[in-house]
Amino acid sequence: MRATNPIGTGVKTLTISVASGPLPVISSAGTAAGVVGSAFRYQITATNSPTSYRVAGTLPAGLALNATTGLISGTPSAAVTSSVTIAATNVGGSGTKALTFTIQPRSASLANALEATSNSWTTSGNAVWKVITSGSYDGVDAARSGVIGNEQQSSMQTTVTGPITLSFRWKVDSESGYDFLRFNVDGVQKASISGNVAWQARNVSIPSGNHTVQWVYEKDYSEASGADAGFVDTVTIPRAAK
Repeated sequence: MRATNPIGTGVKTLTISVASGPLPVISSAGTAAGVVGSAFRYQITATNSPTSYRVAGTLPAGLALNATTGLISGTPSAAVTSSVTIAATNVGGSGTKALTFTIQPRSASLANALEATSNSWTTSGNAVWKVITSGSYDGVDAARSGVIGNEQQSSMQTTVTGPITLSFRWKVDSESGYDFLRFNVDGVQKASISGNVAWQARNVSIPSGNHTVQWVYEKDYSEASGADAGFVDTVTIPRAAK
């Protein structure tokens, strides 16, 4: 800095230090648990007004960080136990913490495989429907009809309350025109597919009251083709309006 009068100028160096303030301190838990196929949320919380967040390391498959809010969310797609370092940053710098994820396998139930856990499911016929983890629509799991012979059938059913629009995905790999995957309401067929049919969406209007909805894979008297099975995934059963 300088100061001047008629005689001349005096000069002196002035050092200014600006305090940056305290770093963020992460207060959220150092562990987080989830289940494959189920929605997951973990909120990074920290003191001293963080303005952004980051992760060092690889999050479990299906999860992502919102760098502005600090929310880690998504739907895990694989079982894993792994650790990352999370960070919260303000003008002064970053505070960090280790975070360990434990993502558990999904239980092998029809309700979970169909994403319809509020309903009770039963399966009957010459062979029961089973949970598969390969070839599903959602990349996690689905339901597959049982292994049956000629003139046999494998059925899966639940009870719903209308009026609603029930939606689901289905596919079939069968002898075209002879072996069918059918959808019934109270024993009355509402839709069917046969042959080599890839995953497709189906919406069905269900009237007022309680109704049994059923998926049936049924074979005729001879021959077989492909996987010889029907498949169902991502069933959505809304609650009826009151």
